[in-house]
Amino acid sequence: MVQGTELWSLDQNNRSIEVCVVDTGYNAGHEDLPTVLAKQVGGTNTGAGVWFNDGHGHGTHCSGIIGAVGNNDIGVVGIREKPTLNVFHAGKGLADDGSGYSSNIMSAVQGCVDDGAEVISLSLGGYKNSSIERAFYDDIYNQGILVVAAAGNSGNSGPLFPGSYPSVISVSAVDQNGIRPDFSQCNNQVEIVAPGVDIMSTFPPNTYATLSGTSMAGPHVAGIAAQLMSFFPECTNYQIRTAMVRSADSNIGEYPGYCNNGYGSGLVQGKAAYDLYHQKDVLVLVVRM
Repeated sequence: MVQGTELWSLDQNNRSIEVCVVDTGYNAGHEDLPTVLAKQVGGTNTGAGVWFNDGHGHGTHCSGIIGAVGNNDIGVVGIREKPTLNVFHAGKGLADDGSGYSSNIMSAVQGCVDDGAEVISLSLGGYKNSSIERAFYDDIYNQGILVVAAAGNSGNSGPLFPGSYPSVISVSAVDQNGIRPDFSQCNNQVEIVAPGVDIMSTFPPNTYATLSGTSMAGPHVAGIAAQLMSFFPECTNYQIRTAMVRSADSNIGEYPGYCNNGYGSGLVQGKAAYDLYHQKDVLVLVVRM
């Protein structure tokens, strides 16, 4: 649906990108994920716990959507299927019960920034609009880092933060038919959509699970963004963002062909964004910023 597989064979020399997942942790011993021993994953501990312990499963599931290992004849395959091209940094922003404080989340995100992450995936959020938090994400964006976050699962038009901050890409969910499920947030900060219904991915301790939510949609977009950054190292984060938004499939939703609150600009399309990059007029700032 997101044309992720169409990017795999385009350029065998694309560079490695560090992608950070701030969540409940990372199952470092999973058979289908990049490994610590191969130095393909590291992390940041916070007051929520140690990064390589995921007692919940949510973080491991989101990580698999981005980078579950391909060509190993087991399990599933992530958007970034080659572990040699996908360095993970896992931030323990949430506790094992799935709850968390903004301070721990921001500490984990800062760990990602300090370690050199270029894309940060946040499948989490809260309802408080904080000027301090907004400035924090604005600063990260101004450093050239792309932050992708879930739009929320309340199924209403209310905001969810950090996804609803202008410097963060807010991602809503669609099902296999391109229809927004009832749980997916529908507000004017939704920028783009991705698959988020019945998504199978990695799960601790060494298994797989099928989950639904905008939490599953966000990592699809983060993975596509990382792919595009690997192809075009000269591009800025806002140029990658613009390419994804302008190339999205808008022929979905209640009003096909139009940007609307439940679907943003449409369904993220990796190959279409890759092709759009070669057009000079893509190098503009996203209107929402």
